[in-house]
Amino acid sequence: MLFSTGAELAIPSFFIGKFFFRTKLIYLECSAQVYSPSLTGKWVYPITNLFMVQWEPLLNQYGPKAIYVGGLI
Repeated sequence: MLFSTGAELAIPSFFIGKFFFRTKLIYLECSAQVYSPSLTGKWVYPITNLFMVQWEPLLNQYGPKAIYVGGLI
């Protein structure tokens, strides 16, 4: 399992983990992203197993896989 809170390092790590090791991927969008998705979030959203956002307005920016969890960090 790989877990990330938004660093750009998540992009290559998630793709390598997913396609070479079949790793489960969990992504928590950075709490600073309130109204617009981060670049990292846009890239990893399609391949994650669990994609969480900390602000409700982001649910409209991502697809149905995104879930609102409130402020965790």
